[in-house]
Amino acid sequence: STVTNSVLTVGSTITTVAQGIIGADNNLYMFYNNKVVRISPAGVVTDDVLAGLPSDLRITSVVHWGSYLAIGMAFGTSATASPTGRSKVFIWDMVTTATVADVIDWGEGALMCLGNIEGRICGVSDKYLSSSLGLGTGSMVIRLWAGGIPQVMKEIVANQTVTLGRFLNEVVIKNNKMYWVASVPFG
Repeated sequence: STVTNSVLTVGSTITTVAQGIIGADNNLYMFYNNKVVRISPAGVVTDDVLAGLPSDLRITSVVHWGSYLAIGMAFGTSATASPTGRSKVFIWDMVTTATVADVIDWGEGALMCLGNIEGRICGVSDKYLSSSLGLGTGSMVIRLWAGGIPQVMKEIVANQTVTLGRFLNEVVIKNNKMYWVASVPFG
């Protein structure tokens, strides 16, 4: 019957966020910067429940992977960070608070969104697309992972750079298809 708009003061200034997700453990997980917030069904809020995430990366997207969460992170600490550096995906069991079960090197560029398609993690990266470093060679890279090394499934090379912010981290999965928003000029 009422809405409470403040329950917890987070430990740091929020510069980036990713879509929240309900975990297999029935808790709500919300993400900002390199922090994970857990909200229990009883409304108990805990900030920074996974202290093992690196501080030089930011969470961009999270997806279920079996009974785990796959947490995608891109290099940089702000939403306006250049799409350079290597991205990583952290496989987390939602129980351990200091370490993750696995770390996957997602490759060069900023990992923008993740999805789970038929048990495989699909990730889309901005590889210098919105950076002057990629002038004429920037691309959108789609990779799939189901163990081992992520495999490049498609790379669309642009013929010019795009404005930062035209590659969003929101994703929708429907009928085993993944939908996301990106602007890739080519042709």
